[in-house]
Amino acid sequence: MDSAVSDHFYGRRKGRPMQKARRHAIKQRLPHYRFTADTLPHDKPLWLEIGFGNGEHVCALSQKHPDIRLIGCEPFENGVSACIVSYEKIKVDKAPLHLWPEPAQSLLNSLPDACLARAYLLNPDPWPKKRHHKRRFINPDNLDRLARLIRPGGLLVTSTDVDDLAEWMVAKTHNHPEFEWMAERCTDWQALPDDWAITTRYHAKGTEKGHTQRALIFKRV
Repeated sequence: MDSAVSDHFYGRRKGRPMQKARRHAIKQRLPHYRFTADTLPHDKPLWLEIGFGNGEHVCALSQKHPDIRLIGCEPFENGVSACIVSYEKIKVDKAPLHLWPEPAQSLLNSLPDACLARAYLLNPDPWPKKRHHKRRFINPDNLDRLARLIRPGGLLVTSTDVDDLAEWMVAKTHNHPEFEWMAERCTDWQALPDDWAITTRYHAKGTEKGHTQRALIFKRV
């Protein structure tokens, strides 16, 4: 695949005007969370979530696994502000959170080899029209990047409620030489794992419409 095509960002960067607390999160608090190379952990596992939306899942991970570090990547400014507000409401122990408010490819290109213990890609844009399939995040270029970054034995955790995209993600990732699909039986991907962190609003809306969430988990070999 042409890297110039696969690296292009097609989503929105801004949405509706934000309320005061959300504007404050972007202008005053985001610099505190912004990921830089010198914030890479040396004593804790590092997990990455690509495209965290409003941050419900990444915030839940921070509560459920306070002994790790997290990078959340989301170029949509309104989602970044929502994530900061939600994260700062959590008063109990939580994992340190670093944010990358830019397209994921630039972050993936800058991280060192084998630095990630786990990467999440939950409900990415399905780009349903065939002519737009090249825009899907799971593609050979991005899988190469993730294979470089996820250490052997680490996990790539993905999900979708779009059947066509599920088939695409399984085919592309399972056929990549550095990833092994963890499913052994149908129920392994027709139901979410017991330790799934949270049901996001996107997931809940899909369930209301009768969509089935698929959990597709791959191990870096």
